[in-house]
Amino acid sequence: MRLLPISMFLAGFCALAMPSPAMAADEKETFVFAYRLLEPQTKEFEDSKKGEAFVKALGKLGCKSKTEVHDGHMDVTFQQPRWTLVTLQSEELVHKWQDWLNDAGCETLHSEDPSHEEEHDEAHEHEAELEVIAFQTTDWVEKHFEKSDTGAEFVVVCKALGCEFKEDVHDGHADVSFRCVKPRTIECAGHEAAEKRAEWLTKLGFSVKHEHE
Repeated sequence: MRLLPISMFLAGFCALAMPSPAMAADEKETFVFAYRLLEPQTKEFEDSKKGEAFVKALGKLGCKSKTEVHDGHMDVTFQQPRWTLVTLQSEELVHKWQDWLNDAGCETLHSEDPSHEEEHDEAHEHEAELEVIAFQTTDWVEKHFEKSDTGAEFVVVCKALGCEFKEDVHDGHADVSFRCVKPRTIECAGHEAAEKRAEWLTKLGFSVKHEHE
């Protein structure tokens, strides 16, 4: 597993902020993405300082982890089974953290306005060839969730996709309605990942366009 240098991100920690309902209206524009890791991953570090930096980076992202030291090594086991939102202050930082988390084995979700794509062509440092999926739904789509916390997790997905949404929580249940009037795009690392993401978006109720060679 290849991870981008942690030092690249530690210097930019001040620019990373978890979402807060108390955010002031006059703050600078923010950018969001979501990530999750369904199955636990373990990474071994020969250098304990690098292991500690890795744990710090995970904690800043809201990811749970635990460490075990043995024979001069540090094992870091981490998992985040629920979609978790991360808020950043630039598109460039979003792509850097996405690449870092993808290299760590996490799944990430982030959409962009296609009219801004040229501004972000060089934002990714990932080596894999990217495929782009466009999606849109001008009509409201409603999803019902038996558990309110599952509905709250879906709201995170809506935010990462750049959708408008309305949430109604009642009697322990949740109804979430969403739409995306203007087209949005998602970048996927490779054709197989793009096909899976396109199928997932279609099942959610989006009109999806996936162009590939």
